[in-house]
Amino acid sequence: MNNKAEQILSSVQAICRAENEDLAGLNGLLAGEMMAALPASLRQDILQTELGRQIQANVWQLWLTTTNERLSNDDIEETLIELADEMLVEKIIVQGWDGATIRLLGQIGSDRAVEHLIKIVRQPTTDYSLPSEAVEALGVAGSPMAIAEIQRLLDNEPLRENAIKALAQANSPKSAEILLDLLQTTRSEQVAQAINQLSHPDIAPLLIKEISSESPPELLTALGKIGGEQAVETLKDIITQTYQRIEDKEAAVLEENQYALVVAAGINALALSLSPLAVTALSDMARQDFFADDFREEAVRALGKMRLALSDRVLTEIVLDATLPAWLRTTAAENLPTPLPAGIEQALLTAFTLGSETADLLAPQLALALRYSSSELGRSMLRQLLHHPDPGIQNLAAQSSGLLGDPVAVPLLLEMLQTRQQQGGRLKEIVIALGQLGHVSAVAPLIEMLEQGRYPLLWPDAAKALASIGDPVGITYLLNKLEQDVVGARRWSAAFGTIYRERAIPALVEHGLASPQAEVRRRSIIGLGSIGSQAVMPTLITSWRDEDEAVREAAKKALEQVKAIDAPDIIRLILDAAEDLLIAQPSTLLQCLTQTQGQLAMTTACERLQQWLQSAALEARIPKPTVIHYLGELQCTGAVDLVGHLLLTDSNPAIRDAAASALGQIGTSEAVSYLLKALRTETHSARLDPIHQALAQPRFLCELIEALPMTRPILTGIALRHRLRIFADGRVMPPSGPSLPCRDAIQELIF
Repeated sequence: MNNKAEQILSSVQAICRAENEDLAGLNGLLAGEMMAALPASLRQDILQTELGRQIQANVWQLWLTTTNERLSNDDIEETLIELADEMLVEKIIVQGWDGATIRLLGQIGSDRAVEHLIKIVRQPTTDYSLPSEAVEALGVAGSPMAIAEIQRLLDNEPLRENAIKALAQANSPKSAEILLDLLQTTRSEQVAQAINQLSHPDIAPLLIKEISSESPPELLTALGKIGGEQAVETLKDIITQTYQRIEDKEAAVLEENQYALVVAAGINALALSLSPLAVTALSDMARQDFFADDFREEAVRALGKMRLALSDRVLTEIVLDATLPAWLRTTAAENLPTPLPAGIEQALLTAFTLGSETADLLAPQLALALRYSSSELGRSMLRQLLHHPDPGIQNLAAQSSGLLGDPVAVPLLLEMLQTRQQQGGRLKEIVIALGQLGHVSAVAPLIEMLEQGRYPLLWPDAAKALASIGDPVGITYLLNKLEQDVVGARRWSAAFGTIYRERAIPALVEHGLASPQAEVRRRSIIGLGSIGSQAVMPTLITSWRDEDEAVREAAKKALEQVKAIDAPDIIRLILDAAEDLLIAQPSTLLQCLTQTQGQLAMTTACERLQQWLQSAALEARIPKPTVIHYLGELQCTGAVDLVGHLLLTDSNPAIRDAAASALGQIGTSEAVSYLLKALRTETHSARLDPIHQALAQPRFLCELIEALPMTRPILTGIALRHRLRIFADGRVMPPSGPSLPCRDAIQELIF
């Protein structure tokens, strides 16, 4: 064994040296994970030692006792595969055949594993579900023996499709050679798709040798994904040669169409390579008159797909190059990234101010892109575009102004609204933008437009704009329309879900909820819910008593939309309502408590919930498990003794389960003590799961280590889930970095 291997072995031994035997198996696995990250030669040296064999034994034992669900955990599978030898393969085989074992054998990929997969494939059967899994596992193994068997299966009709997929999964020069030969004889689309999935760098020479103007486009795509200088040069040559054959009229019409597909595939393959050489090639192609216009456009679009700083810079250069045709520059502008990088935005805005031709060309793209601008110059240009002579660009600028939230644009938009109503023209984008900007000066013009009745298709958009602005005048107008226009109510009703400003609350409460029409009350409640403020809570709780069922249902849904409750008075209203016999489903009402914030509100809720838990009179109305659940949700530390006592003494399993969960959420040292005490005293194994789940948190590591051996299953689960290494002396090693004292490690993990 060389010196480096000895040093690493010493480190592994230090990790495995546990003072408590109960951690030895766990540390064996964790040391195994460390070894799995070593170079193969060093790992093999260490595995020849007694310690290495012990690590393997621990890993095998874990696999033999694990469930299929845990087997799907990537961390465990990787460790098994890295440390696999023939003994482990034999143990897997003894377990029997299923999808999990077959896939694992394919990932191990040893000769013995492959032999067993071949045995499964060749087993006489009428059900091909397991053999098809085994074929694809052979592809994952990818060894010469596996590929030879896959090649034999190409003549097996039931498994032929799986064999072709497996050759793609093998992703090796040999599997690529088989697929390329198969393509020559069958011209199968499935084979071409399999070649398209190849990505191994050593496959590039095979593809380069085979590619021609007659090749399926998938070969070019595969070569582009592999990339590299030689691949880019080959793709450039194929594009040029194939296009030349089209230009020279050497081919019949059908072949010419095929050649066009090859050229297009070559252009997109260059983009897939993400290579600076490919950027240069696509730039040259876009600028050359030699190529047809549609291929030049395709090259520009391919540059846009690359999303590299270099390709974005080239697109900008094309946009600003006045020697290029306008249609090409327009395509380049349309393919620029959104939002525009600061440097590109500045260059385009500068060009916009300099020349009329460039300004006209850039106007549509800028009208769209500047909705993300953070510069004052960008905002200023967007306002100018609102006056652009092209109505389409005005519309784009209106949309962007609304999304950008530029209040300076409001007078310009109102002027456009007035002008277009007089002269005729599209109003939709202007109306929507005014609603997004939310300025009250737009309310009267929007109402006036609706009252004229000239734009019935625009009424829903105008109603939503009034709702978004939220001014009481506009909201009252919508409520009146909803009451009066029974036939056309749908024109106005959808608007109430778009109200989100608190200034709309008085009109919704005083006018909407006072309406004799249930639909008006319901829509008003939907509007209050859309606002999502705790200021609407008293009204919504009152609405739970409405005589109309649809109104009550709307109130329940609206309560769920309230974003935060930090006022004790609101908490008291909710809890009083839950006790009110006139309100059905109090447990549903209590869901509002999950939005509680602020110390005073929390304290108010916790005190009342503890009173409920001790009140026998309320138990039939609000079940104890529900009360305990919310004590946990609110992390009511003052309730630990009360909840802990129920965990240890109550005969109702639902109450004990809720208590365990709540104590885990509260998470104080006293709460953990109750959970550990329950773990020691619980005699029924089926009742341990809730306690295990409550304790299975990294923040409890210190307490769990101190409580070994009974906490070993919980520690194992935490270690595997978070990729931790745990030591008997209370040290924890996170996925990267040195080992730390337990408390320090927990701080690093959580924060």
